[in-house]
Amino acid sequence: MCRAPIYFKGFHKLRDQWNEDAWENKCDEVFGEALDARFTEAQEFAESFPAKWRTRIFKELLDDFIEIEKTYRFLKNEGADPEVMDDVFYYEDYYSDRHMNKYSYLDEPLKESVPAVQSRSRGKGFKRSRARQDTWATFSIYIEV
Repeated sequence: MCRAPIYFKGFHKLRDQWNEDAWENKCDEVFGEALDARFTEAQEFAESFPAKWRTRIFKELLDDFIEIEKTYRFLKNEGADPEVMDDVFYYEDYYSDRHMNKYSYLDEPLKESVPAVQSRSRGKGFKRSRARQDTWATFSIYIEV
């Protein structure tokens, strides 16, 4: 039996897909465990109260599930490791997914509004339109001494 390394055309793409699927599965397991842990905690807590308070505890549990899901979406979007997610859920940290992928930096220059420009359309008089915005880029250089 030959024990040579496996290689074929497209192997790297397939290997990357396998790694991505494994990461997705681990993240989903951590998310499921966090939901199960929160549910069992609420169940144990509700057993020591009358029925009137149990319903209130379980209504609060739904809000906790929503917060866990928002935190999960944010961490997954940032590419966090499943171990980091597990620690975040254990310490009950909360990250909002409200501003996902909307970054702003302190040294970013203010964008000036584009002035309106009049152009002549085919015999219909003047028509207002916006001038095209110039392309620009910002970068920061930090030098540690």
